[in-house]
Amino acid sequence: MDRLQELIEVLGDKTVASRGHVAKHQKTCKICCRPATHFRTDFSELEYRLSSICQECQDYYFQLEV
Repeated sequence: MDRLQELIEVLGDKTVASRGHVAKHQKTCKICCRPATHFRTDFSELEYRLSSICQECQDYYFQLEV
């Protein structure tokens, strides 16, 4: 399964979807529940504000070059 399809399935999970608001409040990732306090770029930080997905999960699911 490609990572985009995997991301779609993960985000479709009701438990993951329900964690978004709490994740932003606690500064954690709604997917992996780890702290989401370090971002390499302003764009990555903006992505977190929109999606509550940490840098590590963004790298994995969006296949970003590190």
